[in-house]
Amino acid sequence: MKLHPRRAEYLTHILFLSALAAFAFGVYTITGPSRFDFLMSPQGINEPGDTLAKAKPPSPDSAFNYLIRRADVLYTANKLEECLGELEEAQKLKPADKSVNMRIVQLKAVIAGNKKKQPEFDKSLNAGDAAFQKKDYLNAKAYYQLALNTFPNDSSAKAKLRKTMDLIRSQKAQNTLYDVAVANADRLFQAGELDRASEEYQNASRLLPSEQYPKEKINEIIKLKVDQQLEESLYAEAIRSADKYYNAKNWQPALLDYQNASRIKPREKYPKDRIAELTPLIAAQRSRDEAYIKLIASADQFFSGKSYIAARKDYESASKIKPDQPYPKNKIAEIDGLLAKGAKTQKEFDEYISLADSFYIGKDFIRARDYYTYALDVKPGAPYPKEMLEKVKPLVAGQAALMSEEARKKEMELQQAKQQALDKQYMAAVAAADKLLAAKSYTEAKVQYAAALAVKPGEVYPGTKIAEIDKLLDEIAKQKAIDSEYANIIASGEKLFRTKSFEQAKSEYQKALLLKPEESLPKRRI
Repeated sequence: MKLHPRRAEYLTHILFLSALAAFAFGVYTITGPSRFDFLMSPQGINEPGDTLAKAKPPSPDSAFNYLIRRADVLYTANKLEECLGELEEAQKLKPADKSVNMRIVQLKAVIAGNKKKQPEFDKSLNAGDAAFQKKDYLNAKAYYQLALNTFPNDSSAKAKLRKTMDLIRSQKAQNTLYDVAVANADRLFQAGELDRASEEYQNASRLLPSEQYPKEKINEIIKLKVDQQLEESLYAEAIRSADKYYNAKNWQPALLDYQNASRIKPREKYPKDRIAELTPLIAAQRSRDEAYIKLIASADQFFSGKSYIAARKDYESASKIKPDQPYPKNKIAEIDGLLAKGAKTQKEFDEYISLADSFYIGKDFIRARDYYTYALDVKPGAPYPKEMLEKVKPLVAGQAALMSEEARKKEMELQQAKQQALDKQYMAAVAAADKLLAAKSYTEAKVQYAAALAVKPGEVYPGTKIAEIDKLLDEIAKQKAIDSEYANIIASGEKLFRTKSFEQAKSEYQKALLLKPEESLPKRRI
């Protein structure tokens, strides 16, 4: 077939430019006749001095074959649209070529199919790019592989997959180092070597900064170290307080503090030893307390029934159990006073009876009556003076009639003056004592009541008040001791509360409530 000269010239230009492009891109090592053959043939340009105007048009077969080879190269490079263009140009040269026509039909079908697959490919590729940007290389790899499953020859997807695989291999190496660092850190953490464990977790975190586990363990170690410091402080304070009570032989608060210390550091041997030591001591102390309370109750009951000897015996037993307690000692002194007073009363009673009997024998019935009355004042329950007063009553009436009015009057005045003087002295002492008692001057009041009792030994009121004052003094002494200990414990608890040592503060407030259960401050703090 002979080409028109203009068409041949156009085709020569096209093929020459295509050959130069193929040479530039290195696509010239193909089998079969060279694409430059038609240029180097006798019909083509051979000498540098030749011009395109002198060139002979290539043969149709050479142009056709060149287009076919060009199409093959473009197809291999996955440039399907360009490949189709080359085939269509070849078809124009040989419209009846069945092979070319078939390839065009097949290629158009492939291009149409690819256009349908393009959205799926783009979606996979974009998803891979997004995962890659997030450094999620495993998912990026999966998406790029999906893209290549759609278009196996796509160079962009292949390049991205290669880059991702390189990073994954690098990341695997980092993961291995990370795992080793974490394993070492976990082992040191379990062994309690917190500082070295923290260093290893920091190494692991530097290898994989996005991993949260090392950061969480570092924070946990920081918290543990803070807790350890606080634990040491609380333990030392509990031991200090416990030892203080222990040295003062105040067993119960000491036991509470040692128990608190043992709860803070359960592995420590020292508080456990103290607890084991104090438990039987406190049990023995509790037994002594119970025996003491029982003896005091018995003694108080005997005292109320005026069984002073029995009461004194129980007070003495109680004082032997607790020698430091003032109450039984005070009661013993009071009983001794009462017993001494009772001996004096008996002596006075006997003297009055003796004089009364003498006057009765001497038939001085009026004076006999008076002294029997005095004796009855000393011992109001004594039967003998009562009997003699009944017996002497009619005799006094007869004798009184015989006495001169003047003598009887004089005698009565003397007796009244004597009685008034005693009454005045007694009342003055009682009034002074009552005033001092109201002013809570208990010791001075007790002295005045004793003076009143000396004036009128038979009076019950002063003796009752003296017993009341002794009991008050004993209670005051007890309360002062409780108040002092309570104040010290509360001060310690408040100090611990302010420093946020809450467990130790709670222990102090519990001890305070043992002393004063009705107080509100310890309850609020607990």
